[in-house]
Amino acid sequence: MNKKHALLNQATFALLILFSGLLMLPLTGLSAEELNWKAFANSYNANLDIVSNRDKGFPGSAFHYVATGYPPNTIASIEIDGRTRGAVMTDSNGRADFLIQTDGSDPLGRYYVSVFTDANFYASEDFRLRDDKPLQPAPAGWNGHVFTLFGGTPTQMIVNHDLGGSDSAFVFSASGFPANSMGIVAIDGETRQVLMTDGAGTATFAVQYDSSLAGGRAGYTGSYYVSINVAGTSLALSSCGLDDTAPNWPLPAGFAGPVIPFVNSTQPTSVEVSAGAIDKPFAPNSLLVPVTITLLLATTGLAITLRRRE
Repeated sequence: MNKKHALLNQATFALLILFSGLLMLPLTGLSAEELNWKAFANSYNANLDIVSNRDKGFPGSAFHYVATGYPPNTIASIEIDGRTRGAVMTDSNGRADFLIQTDGSDPLGRYYVSVFTDANFYASEDFRLRDDKPLQPAPAGWNGHVFTLFGGTPTQMIVNHDLGGSDSAFVFSASGFPANSMGIVAIDGETRQVLMTDGAGTATFAVQYDSSLAGGRAGYTGSYYVSINVAGTSLALSSCGLDDTAPNWPLPAGFAGPVIPFVNSTQPTSVEVSAGAIDKPFAPNSLLVPVTITLLLATTGLAITLRRRE
């Protein structure tokens, strides 16, 4: 009898180990970027530096900035003295290069440049325009992002309401983009709509939340990030918040622009990885976790029962 119990115990613990391994299967399809464990562990160390320490120049100089230590493949906003001038996308190593191009008529003084993401990673560095310093030229062959100090129109996107109930419609207005160009709208990193800017480089669209939809946001609170990427080079980021105690804002009367539902019934055509949460459509594999947990608990109970009978 003892031999029989021993064999049963061995079989039970073998099953216990097997089901413990099965419990990890739903995680095998997730990439490191989707898990973004570094963001939760605060392992990123955001830095902003000027190449070759050329932080002083005559008005009309160009200053080459390098942002490092940010989450990879993430939209980062650029500010000069608190004024948003646009945005860049970090690469797979969490790096972004850009140029601040000043004008010969820009006032002398110190200017502060800041780079931050929606995950609260932030760094700042300054440069100075002085009439006793040489003109710093732009790097030869530069074809990256260029932001101006005062001249030109910065890319930006504003929303008509910062906070609303779970059935609200939020209207976003983007400006300062290339005219008559294709723009990709993403919500929390998922592509939701492709649209065109008008002749003035602007685009207006609405994001409609609906708590009655499958996977709706009823009962959820927090900020959700909306971005627009125009012509693959010009970006802007904004956000809106859901709060069950806030009023439900209706779509403005006569609104004729695109209306984007927050929840899509199909997989998005492409995905931008960002620090925000990413909603995933229901998949049959999502049943694997509760089923495995049930089997795991049953196997553990069987093992305890057999040991007590000994």
